[in-house]
Amino acid sequence: MSAAALPLSPSDTDRRNGFIAAACAYLIWGFLPLYLKLLSFADVREVLAQRILWCAPAALAAVFIMSGWRQGWRELSAAFRPKMFLTLVASAFFIFFNWGLYVWLVLQARVIESSLAYFLAPLVSVAVGVLFSKSKSARRRSSHSRSRLSV
Repeated sequence: MSAAALPLSPSDTDRRNGFIAAACAYLIWGFLPLYLKLLSFADVREVLAQRILWCAPAALAAVFIMSGWRQGWRELSAAFRPKMFLTLVASAFFIFFNWGLYVWLVLQARVIESSLAYFLAPLVSVAVGVLFSKSKSARRRSSHSRSRLSV
């Protein structure tokens, strides 16, 4: 689909679906520390291993459900090209570290610190984008984030 064919503003249905998705995400993230506290008998490594074990098949299923069989196989084969594979491995490492730190903080009864870290994570991501990619859109988002912080 070309950029010219994209709608300029989302429809009411898209807005409603976006609001529902955002509300559900915030609700899940709000109750996640309570759920993780119930898992305090488990080691952080066990929680991470279970997450990997269950997320890998779920992600594969999502690829095929959302893209169909043929397109799904094409996307998977593209993911195993060397440059893309290294990028995915690097992002998986950072997600693993991020999630491990979050679970560890919650299991150590440091929910406030973990919440602050999740609040600051998007700001750090934008700063890294500005520093390393030199992209104009990252600079615009950075200035927008700075203006939101000053309010």
